[in-house]
Amino acid sequence: MKKIICGAMAAVLLSSCGGSEKAVDNQSIDTLLSERLENSKNWEDSVISVEGTFLGGYYNYNLHNNPQVNQETLNMKEIERGIRQVMATDTAEMSYVLGIQIGLQILETYRMTSADMPLDKGKFMESVMGALRLDSVGEEQIKQIYSRFEETNTEVQRRKQQEIEKEIFNSPEAEQNRIMAQSISSKFQSNPDFKQIGNTGIYCCIDQEGEGELLAPNDRVKVTFTVLHLSGEPVENAVEKAMFPARGYNPMLTEVLKYMRHGEKAKFFIPYEYAYGVEGNSNFGVGPCESLYMDVEVL
Repeated sequence: MKKIICGAMAAVLLSSCGGSEKAVDNQSIDTLLSERLENSKNWEDSVISVEGTFLGGYYNYNLHNNPQVNQETLNMKEIERGIRQVMATDTAEMSYVLGIQIGLQILETYRMTSADMPLDKGKFMESVMGALRLDSVGEEQIKQIYSRFEETNTEVQRRKQQEIEKEIFNSPEAEQNRIMAQSISSKFQSNPDFKQIGNTGIYCCIDQEGEGELLAPNDRVKVTFTVLHLSGEPVENAVEKAMFPARGYNPMLTEVLKYMRHGEKAKFFIPYEYAYGVEGNSNFGVGPCESLYMDVEVL
């Protein structure tokens, strides 16, 4: 119990350092504790008053100041009902208490997964209980199942991302951006100044020829670049001459530097697949499926 109390107190003290949390009504809780202590008939009653009041106050504070708790849906009556139900358990039957603790962890996993896709809770519980009732489970078996568990979760996230991208891809804004890009790129086909790089859909217009071999993946080069919307409005600038790795700074720069040499200056048309993808980048004001221009100079 001392460890629980000390840990809880430390959490309160640490969280209070931020200064922005909701203030605790110390006078009210002090008054409550004083009244209970006055009515205490023995030392045991005093312990009950202090520990009980502290724990109740501690969880009150955390429930109302934890940013992960949705205050609009917080139902204190239901929280109290849950606490009373657990505390009504016969303390001699600790297996039941352990079951509640395990159940809460399983419930959290179920909630997280069902937030991404509809799940049948009954079938979910059949899987849980079937494995729980086995006579024994080996460590290696658990490791193998855990690997499958991680793979399944990864696949769930992948499918969720696919659904998100599909919805964005079919949005009117994304369609308009693709139409605009197609209209512009089709003109490059008849423009001798622009050359398509392989089958990437990237078009390049060299303003100043470079020297030597193409940049190697491990080269560090001094580059200035400007990313522009197809309207000509800047998106992202590196005005200062800065050193960048030839691979890895950002997908667009990584892609175009593959085809550049030292001293070269060029303008690129970047299809959305090589820019910010289907989703775009709201931080830079890049819309869904938006293709871009990129002016790059390798110094």
